[in-house]
Amino acid sequence: MGLSAVRGQEQAVGILKRCVAEGRIAHAYLFHGPDGVGKELAAANFAKLLACRSPKGGDACDFCAECLAVEKNIHPDILWLRPSGKRRIIPIGDVDNPEEGSVRYFQRRVALKPFQARWKIGIFVDADSMEGPAENALLKTLEEPPARTVIVLLSARPESLLPTTLSRCQAVRFGPMREAELEKLLREEHRMPAADAKALSRMTEGRYGEAVTALREDRLAEARLLSMRLSAGETGYWRAVAGPLDIFDRSLARACKALEIELARRGLADPAGAERGATPAGAAGGQGREDEREGRPRHSHRDARRRRTEDFTDHACPDNHGPDQDGAEAELPAPMIR
Repeated sequence: MGLSAVRGQEQAVGILKRCVAEGRIAHAYLFHGPDGVGKELAAANFAKLLACRSPKGGDACDFCAECLAVEKNIHPDILWLRPSGKRRIIPIGDVDNPEEGSVRYFQRRVALKPFQARWKIGIFVDADSMEGPAENALLKTLEEPPARTVIVLLSARPESLLPTTLSRCQAVRFGPMREAELEKLLREEHRMPAADAKALSRMTEGRYGEAVTALREDRLAEARLLSMRLSAGETGYWRAVAGPLDIFDRSLARACKALEIELARRGLADPAGAERGATPAGAAGGQGREDEREGRPRHSHRDARRRRTEDFTDHACPDNHGPDQDGAEAELPAPMIR
């Protein structure tokens, strides 16, 4: 297939083809972009192009022994490192006997001459899954790469990598396609009906690799349902969910009311409705009847606060508030004019 199999990434593919055609191959690349946009496919076909014995039209021939070995993932000069284990990391590996798939195992392999191809190639899938020691170990190889070695780091989170790692790599960006472009590609390449192609392109947000994976996993029904809901949002989706939202709102109000009553019962808050002079149902039979038996008038908290305020102001400013001793209103001092 070659790099032409990477759809919707013309700029990135063009950069890689020019590097090979002009003989300006960097010792390290960083393919960055969201998941499902073709980074891994591009890395495999870039490795194929580097190993191909007779490239055609700036791409791999797909028929030589090198290309066939890369296609079957059995080429001895191409090493893949992926996150593994329960922690899903690329390990650093043991010093004396590093396990396959670790950074130190890779370093031992690239220190040797190529077995078949002209290049030794290491592809790190989800390179940001390396922990500090593993990345620091790889950094030594990035700073002093062995001859005829190419390292390709793939990452959807390049900001998680060390700045020194980023500075040693040539960055190649992979981005999602426009949804209309992906929709057209799905109709032409996979012969999908227009409605299904649109639904799948909306669900995958322009990521062709994710769309192909969804087709392989038979997730078209999920895409149709999502597309229907998104379309409903344009023609009255909120009317469709107004009923459930109203039920939730009323349930929340009842829960808040019950919480207020319980807090008041435990003495952790003012009784519900105290600001309105009302007595909560849980307390009506107790304090209210006691007040009536003792002949005490029942006042709200607001009245009590008002009385305390009036008592304070009368005490603090006897000459300026309320009637004077003769029953006449006390005169306020005239404002000072400067």
